[in-house]
Amino acid sequence: MAANKLLFTCAVLALAGCGDDGSATLIDAAPTIRADAAPPILVAPTLTSFTASPNQLSAGFPSDVTWTWTYGNLPFPEPMCTINNGVGVVTKGAMTSVNVTAVTTFTLTCTNSAGTVMRPLVVSVPPVAPNIATFVTNPTVTQIGMATNVAWSWTYTAPPVPAPTCSISPTVGPVTNGQTTSVNQNVGQTYTLTCVNASGSRTRTVFLNAATTPVIATFTANPMTLTTGVAANVTFAWTFSNTPSPTPTCSIDNAIGTLTNGSSRSVTLAATTIYTLTCTNTGGAGTSTVTLTAQ
Repeated sequence: MAANKLLFTCAVLALAGCGDDGSATLIDAAPTIRADAAPPILVAPTLTSFTASPNQLSAGFPSDVTWTWTYGNLPFPEPMCTINNGVGVVTKGAMTSVNVTAVTTFTLTCTNSAGTVMRPLVVSVPPVAPNIATFVTNPTVTQIGMATNVAWSWTYTAPPVPAPTCSISPTVGPVTNGQTTSVNQNVGQTYTLTCVNASGSRTRTVFLNAATTPVIATFTANPMTLTTGVAANVTFAWTFSNTPSPTPTCSIDNAIGTLTNGSSRSVTLAATTIYTLTCTNTGGAGTSTVTLTAQ
């Protein structure tokens, strides 16, 4: 009976030694039995929907848009999602501000360690007529009878949708914003810009002046020698090497002021002085100098 008890005790204490008297002696602690957990199953995301609210935006104005999407599975680990066209990283149901100028396709990209999925979404823009705010030329004056490169530029009150086609009359024809064309005018001319899209047509005008810049051929003073400190009447005269148009306005510095060709002014010299004649019209300015000597 004691032997049976000893055998039972040794069977229960697998790592124990049994003595002759039936006692059991613990040799070592029982080993830990490890059950390694199965690794998690990675699941790449799939997308069944991608929506924006609202999905129609006014062109050229910031709008708050809420982005939502659904997965076709339960992705693991949780994906990181981004939207292009300046939106960046987003979470489902998040709101961001966007500014579109035309119909725009936004693409949602969701990625985890198992893979990547993408889904596009078209955000529409209602038609906007090309309302022209400004229309300007550079330069604002051409030289009479000479071909001049003119840049035509304009702005809209809001970005037109769809993009319009534009033309300028007379004689210029189809143009794009900022385009340069050659213009040859004998007189100033009013030009009309017309821009058209599916939502309507708008016009705006600009006047492009024409002139001949004065070119001074000669500039004289009579007399040219004056007694120091003594007032004397001096007659100033000049000629042009072209025919300025429109007629320029002329002036002389050193307190002489505006005057007409052949006019006289009282001059008192403290020292020999250089006088500058400037003749100006809408085409520009021409200058020339003469020296009055004090003695």
